[in-house]
Amino acid sequence: MNSKNQKKIKKAVRQSIPLPETDLHQKLIRILALIVATVALIQYIQTFTHGFALDDYSAILENKVTQGGIQAIPTIFNTTYRFGYPIQGDELYRPIPKSVFAILWQLAPNNPLPGHLLNIILYAITGILLFITLAKFLPQNIHVAFFSAIFFTAHPVHTEVVANIKSMDEMLSFLFFLISLLCLHQYFGSQKKRWVFFSVVSYFASLLSKESAITYLAVFPLIIFYFTKIPAAKNFRISMLMLIPALIFLIIRYRIVGETVLPGMADNALFASNDELVRKASAVCFLGIYLRLLIIPSALSFDYSYNQIPLCSLMDIQFWIAAGAYLALLIFSIVYLKKKNLIAFGILFFLITISISSNLIIYIGTHMAERLLYVPSLGFCFSLAAALGYFIKDKKSIPSDSLKLFFQNRVVLTGLASAVTFFYTLKTWSQNPVWRNNETLYESGIVQSPKSHRTHFYLGNFLLKKKYYSGFPANQQKQIIQRGLGELRKSIAIYPEFADAWLHIGNYYSEIHQEDSAEYYFIKTLEIEPFLAVAHNNLGTVYFGQKKYGEAISEFISAIQNDPNYHDGYRNLGSVYGTIGKYQESIKYFNRALQIAPEDAETNYYLGITYRNLGDMLNARVFLDRAAALDPQFRNQ
Repeated sequence: MNSKNQKKIKKAVRQSIPLPETDLHQKLIRILALIVATVALIQYIQTFTHGFALDDYSAILENKVTQGGIQAIPTIFNTTYRFGYPIQGDELYRPIPKSVFAILWQLAPNNPLPGHLLNIILYAITGILLFITLAKFLPQNIHVAFFSAIFFTAHPVHTEVVANIKSMDEMLSFLFFLISLLCLHQYFGSQKKRWVFFSVVSYFASLLSKESAITYLAVFPLIIFYFTKIPAAKNFRISMLMLIPALIFLIIRYRIVGETVLPGMADNALFASNDELVRKASAVCFLGIYLRLLIIPSALSFDYSYNQIPLCSLMDIQFWIAAGAYLALLIFSIVYLKKKNLIAFGILFFLITISISSNLIIYIGTHMAERLLYVPSLGFCFSLAAALGYFIKDKKSIPSDSLKLFFQNRVVLTGLASAVTFFYTLKTWSQNPVWRNNETLYESGIVQSPKSHRTHFYLGNFLLKKKYYSGFPANQQKQIIQRGLGELRKSIAIYPEFADAWLHIGNYYSEIHQEDSAEYYFIKTLEIEPFLAVAHNNLGTVYFGQKKYGEAISEFISAIQNDPNYHDGYRNLGSVYGTIGKYQESIKYFNRALQIAPEDAETNYYLGITYRNLGDMLNARVFLDRAAALDPQFRNQ
């Protein structure tokens, strides 16, 4: 490229950025940003007293790696998302949010308050950065930028993301994306290449927070095309730079996660059918439900598992309504793309960011979840704000760099937007208490999604936890237990091949030492899922209790063969070998368990006892003292 063309491009880039704003304008932007943050805080102030719920258990409360605190961060960056929790088939890699959870655990172990406070703060910061980003790219449409941010911040479909600590991954990913956009905008104005570097790094952090950030690869060029006058060639080069962090992320993810396998029907209801056309038609129907939730978020649920929403075919009216709606949106956005219509931009943003979760391109770990609407909902909110701004014309006063004039200029738009925000707020406030804890969440689930096998499973499993029912009088305990068993059996009735429901009935009988019943349910579980490590482990525990040591060893070995990172399997093998006097074998398996979860007090204690039985008092004291430091119940042992 000759120097003349280079000068033309630089000139075009400089012209694409508005002139420096006045102090009054900057002050208005700051005030409006604070209003957005205030709305965010008002929406979710209820949640700071909430406890742990749902996926918080696998990511935080029962994850032995997360509980390793700051020292566990290197392990977190080298393992899958739920590593440290007894689960198979974990194909997620999100080290940044999990590292945050580990830090929070280090500062306040077993305390959900810091997590909820951080979620609220992050949500408010996201609202601020969203508005500022939109305002920078839309300097002539501050009303659209502001009301887009307000609608997004207030929309009740975000309740799961903010009220559930685990869903911090959604917020962090989006937050880093916004930072990446702001860095790009800074580059466009200054032409200093370091801002491109910062943008690339921020996008990499977005990917390390949640895999769905891969869709932003298509959003970057769309934003540059829509909101700048940068030539297509330069847009292409800048956008291609974002492939670098994306490729690095995919390589790292593949090294750690391996090849992705198709999900099971228990997680993704589309696999209830072997017919590919039925799967794709049903995916389109679910996309139609997503649209309905965005437009009328009146009935929200934390779970939509099989068979809450039956699959549909190409002959069903639901399919044609949803397909027609999406086809109309696509055609509209393409027709008005060259005109840089703002409504069309919002539609394209929605279609791009929902694509990876649609199950139309690839199958993911679920067929539907409200948290998956978090980022795509911005497209809806932006189009809504743009449409209201286009169709509702008020008399404009100039200038409008004061807060009073900002709202007076578009008084009808402000009134209507305020009414929408008020409705969103009422719905969010009514939904927040649902996420107070597992009990409130699961009770709501069987009301909102009574045909879901998982809602009944979640509630049944919760009711059968001794920690829960033991807090009630004896006569009530029996009722709670019977209800819990009944909910698990309802889950099985909806989905007979749901191994987890069989497993947890077995767990209950094992806990009350009805070994024959426990053995029956564990064997039934393994008939359905022969490679389920936890079922082998629990069956081995039954045999261990019956002093069938050979059978116990066989099951524990099967557990670790099916899940090489299954901590409990190694610990139980260590216990059974110690019981039969094979102390060296016992030490080997205890040490393997500690490699996975070095902060597990029970493993340290048993290893100390094993060394004591060998007469090695030096090592015995080391591990017994460590166990006592980790858990007071092992003191003076």
